[in-house]
Amino acid sequence: MTGPSQIFVGRDSELAQLEASLADAVANRPATVMLGGEAGVGKSRLLRRFVEVARGERYGAFVLVGRCMDLAGGAVPYAPLVDALRRARAGGAEALSLGGSAYTALSGLIADFTGEQPAVGATAPGGSQLQVFGAVMRLLEQVGEQAPVVLIFEDVHWADPSTLDLVAFLTQAKSAERLLLVCSHRTNDRHGNARLATLLAEPQFGLSTTPIELGRFSRDELRAFLTAAGPAVPSRSEVDQYFQLSQGNPLFAAELLRTGATAAPGAASVPERLRAIVLSRYQELSPDAQQLMRVAAAAGQRIGGPLLMATSGLPPQRLLEALRECVDGHALVVDRADGSYVFWHALLREAVYEDRILPLERALLHARMAEAISADNDLGQVAGLTAKAALAYHWYQAGRKREALAAAIDAAEAAVDARAYHEALLLYRRAVELWPKVAERDRPGVEWTRLLTDAADAARWAGAVAYAVTLIEAALTAEPGAELWERLGSYRWEAGDYPGSAEAYERAAALMEGRPGGTVMARVRNGQATAALHDDRCTEARDLADTARAMAAEADDRATESRALGIAGLALALLGEPEEGVERLRESIRIAQAIEHLEHLFRGYANLGVALEIAGRLRESVDIAIEGRNHAKRLRLDRAKQGAVLANNAAATLVLLGQWDEALDIIVEELADRPVSETLFLRLTLADIQVARGQFDAARATLGEIGGQASPRFGGLRAVCAAELAYWERRPATEVLARVDEGLAALEGAQNPAVRLQLYAAGLRARADESDAGFRPGSPGSREPARGHAAELLRRAEAEATPVARALPEVRALMAWCEAERDRAAGIATPELWAAVAAAWDEFGRPYPATYARWRAALTAWQKQDRRTVRGYCRQALATADDLRARPLVARLEELAKAAGFDPRPRDPEATTAPTGQAAAPARPPNPLTPRQREVLLLVERPLSDRKIALELGLSVKTVNRHVSDAITKIDGAADRQDAVRIARQRGYLDD
Repeated sequence: MTGPSQIFVGRDSELAQLEASLADAVANRPATVMLGGEAGVGKSRLLRRFVEVARGERYGAFVLVGRCMDLAGGAVPYAPLVDALRRARAGGAEALSLGGSAYTALSGLIADFTGEQPAVGATAPGGSQLQVFGAVMRLLEQVGEQAPVVLIFEDVHWADPSTLDLVAFLTQAKSAERLLLVCSHRTNDRHGNARLATLLAEPQFGLSTTPIELGRFSRDELRAFLTAAGPAVPSRSEVDQYFQLSQGNPLFAAELLRTGATAAPGAASVPERLRAIVLSRYQELSPDAQQLMRVAAAAGQRIGGPLLMATSGLPPQRLLEALRECVDGHALVVDRADGSYVFWHALLREAVYEDRILPLERALLHARMAEAISADNDLGQVAGLTAKAALAYHWYQAGRKREALAAAIDAAEAAVDARAYHEALLLYRRAVELWPKVAERDRPGVEWTRLLTDAADAARWAGAVAYAVTLIEAALTAEPGAELWERLGSYRWEAGDYPGSAEAYERAAALMEGRPGGTVMARVRNGQATAALHDDRCTEARDLADTARAMAAEADDRATESRALGIAGLALALLGEPEEGVERLRESIRIAQAIEHLEHLFRGYANLGVALEIAGRLRESVDIAIEGRNHAKRLRLDRAKQGAVLANNAAATLVLLGQWDEALDIIVEELADRPVSETLFLRLTLADIQVARGQFDAARATLGEIGGQASPRFGGLRAVCAAELAYWERRPATEVLARVDEGLAALEGAQNPAVRLQLYAAGLRARADESDAGFRPGSPGSREPARGHAAELLRRAEAEATPVARALPEVRALMAWCEAERDRAAGIATPELWAAVAAAWDEFGRPYPATYARWRAALTAWQKQDRRTVRGYCRQALATADDLRARPLVARLEELAKAAGFDPRPRDPEATTAPTGQAAAPARPPNPLTPRQREVLLLVERPLSDRKIALELGLSVKTVNRHVSDAITKIDGAADRQDAVRIARQRGYLDD
C-alpha cells in the first residue's frame, strides 16, 4: 500500500501550469504563482511532485522550500524564508555559497536554528526590512546565475506581515531574474488572514501573479486515489460512499480509508481525528448558532430558508443573527442558485448529526420537519429533493411507522416516474421492511404482491437483480400465477441463473396451457425463445419469437412485439442472415423508443450490436453499443443487467478492432462491484486480452473465476481462450487439442458456426505445430505432417461453413485460416497464402489475427530462404504487435528477426522494404504513435487538461494518462508531455 501523501492523482493540468511558469523563469521571465485550495485538497502533494520535476534533469533548478507556522497569535518574522534557508543549510546545499555576501547578510536570520554565530554584517531577525529584502534579492540573483531558483512558501494564510511584504516585494520588483516564487494558501480558512486577503485583492499584485485554484477530486480521480492508497480496488459503491462523505477532499478520503469508517452500514461515519477537525467550526459558534446547525443537520446536507424558519424554534431576529454567524464562520455556505444553505462539508453535517443531537431531540426535529412539509409541500423542494422524498425520510427518522410506510410508497412511485431507480429502491426497501410493522388497518391501499413486484422492478433497474429475484419469489408464495413466473424467469436470466430462468418460463407456460394467446402467453413465448437463443438453438428461438410477435400483434401489445422482433433479429443474424436480422432489430428499437419501453430498448441496442458484429460492421457495432450505454448512463440505468451487456458488447468489439486499452477501461469500470454471475462474458473478454498480452497467470485466474459452461456459446468461447493460453505458453499440442475438444463438446447441438470454426482453427494450428516438430527459426525442423488429423479437422470445418455461413466475413476469414493451417501441416503453405489470410482479417478491421497471419507469412518465407519477404512481413507485423502490446507475438517475431539476422525495428526508413506485391513504405520515418495517441497529443498541444481531454474523447482520465505516457515512451528524446508534443510536431507525427 502506498502512503496517501505520496500518491499523485489528477493534478496534471495544475502541474503543467507550474512547469510553464518555471519555463518562463528559466527564460529570464520571473514569475509568481499563488496556489490556493481548501485544507486537505493536496497543495503540498502537488508541490512535492513539482519540486521533483524542478530539480530534475530538464530544469536542474535550485529549490528552496519553507513553511509558515500557526503559532496562535505569535509570529516569527520571515518564517518561511528562515525555514527555507535553515533546511538548505542543514542539507549542505552548496548553492547557498554562490550567494556570497547576500547569504552572509541573511545568516543572522537562521543563527538561532544552526547554533552558529552570525557572520559580521549579518541581518538580525528584527533588522531593517529593506536590508532583508535587498539581501534576499541579491541571493536569488546570484544563485540564479548558476541555476534557475524556485522559492516556495507554503501556508501563507499563516504568514507574518513581514513575509507577506517580502512576497509583494519579490513579485513586483522582479525584472529578469531566473526566479519562480510559489505561495500556497487556504481559500476557505475561517479565521482568514486580512493582510493576505488585501494583498490578493490588489490589482497590481493580481496582474503580476498566476493564480492556480486546486479543486477537490472528481469521482474518477477519487477512485484512482483510493485504488493507489488501499490494498484493493474499491467497488463503485465504496467509491460512492467515500465520495459522498469526503466530497473529493483527499485528506478526508484518506482518513476514511484508514479507519474503514464506511465499511459497516449504519456505523459512525466520521473518524475521531476528522470529527475533531470538522467539529471545531461548530464548537466556536454561539448557542443559537449551534441550535441552528443541529436543525440544519437533521434536514440533510442542505436546507431551505423557509424550512429553517419553520423548524428552528428561534425568533426571527435571533434566527438571522445565528444564520449570519454560521455563514461568516464558514460552517454553512449560501447556494446563490436557490438560496438554500449548505454545510461547508458533508463530514461536518455527519459529525453534528451523530455527536451533537440527542436521540429524543433527533426524533422531535424530524417530526417537526415532516409536519411542516405536510402543511406546505414547497418547504421540501430543495435542490431536486422532492417533498415526497423529504416526507418519507423525516417520518421514518421520527419513528412514525404508519406515516413513514405511506410516504415511502408514495415517494418510491414518484422516483420511478422520474426514473430515479436507485432512490426508488431505497424507498421500496424501507416500505417492505415497514409493512409487517404496521397494523393492517393502518396500511395504505396497496396490495402486498403489488408492492413486491413494484419493488422488484425498481431493484432490477438499479442493478440489484438478486434482490429482485427474492422479492418475486416472495410474491409467488402469496399469489402464484403465470405472470409472476414469467417475471421470475426474466429476473433469473438477468441474474445469470439460466437453468432457473428456463424452468420459470416452463412453469408459466404450463399454467397458461389451453389459452390460445394473449399478452401473458406472448411474453412467455418470448421468454422461451430467449432460453432457446441462449442455448444456441437459433431456429427454435426464431420460430418461438415469431409466434410471440403474432400473439402480441393480435393483443395490440407493442412492447411484447418489440421484444419478439429483437429475439428473432438476433436469431437470424446467428443463422447467417445478419442483414435481415439488423432490419428486425432496428424495428424493435423504433417501437421501444416510440413507447418509451426501456427494457426492450436496451436489449435492442445490445442485440443490434451483436448482429452488426456478425455482419462484419465492427465500427457500427461499437458505436451502437456505446450509444446504448451512454443512453443508459444518462438515465442512470447503467448498473442494470442490460448496462453490463452493452458494456460487454462494446468491450468485446473494441478488442476485435485492436483497441484493447479502451476495452480495458470499460471492463475495469464494469467489474468494480458486479458479481461474477452478471459479468461472465466481460471477464472472458478480459481473459482474452490477458492471454494476448502475455499475462498468463492473470488469465488463468480469470478463467478459473468464471468457471464452466454458462451457455453453449460461452463454453465454446471459454475453450477458445483456454486453447490460446496453452498455445502462447508453448504447451504441448495435446493440451491445446484437449481444450478444443472441451469447447466442441460444450457446443454440441448449438447452431454457432463461428465459435466452432475458431476451435477448429486452434486445433489445426496445434496439428500443424506437431507437423513442424516445434520448428524454430534457424533449425531445420522435422517434416512429418499429421495430414490425417488435419484433413479430418478441415472436413469438419468445411461442413460447418455452409454457403449461408460463408457470406459472413468472419466465417470467410476463419476458413482461410483453417485452410492455411492445413497446408502448413502438409508442408505446402506459401507466404502468399498467409498474406491472403491477413487480407481476409484486414477486410473487416481485425488487426490481431491479421498480425498472426503475417508472422506466419514471414516464417514461411524464412523456411523458403526468402529474406526480403521475411523482413517485410516481420516488420509490418511487429509494428502492429508493438502497438497492441501483444508480448507473446512480439517475442515470436523478435525470435524470427534474430534468426534471420536483421533489425526488426529499423530507424532508417530505407531499411523497411515492403513484401513483394505490397506498396513501398513511405519516405519519411514511420510514425510510432497510434491514431489515439496522436489524437490525445493534439489536445495536449491546445492545451487541455487530462480531465478535459477525457471528456472530449469519451475516455477515462486514467486512459488519457496512459496514452500520454505511452507516447512519451515512443518518442525518442521526450522527457515529458511538452517535449512529446514539441518533438512529435517537429517530426510530423501529428500531421496525419
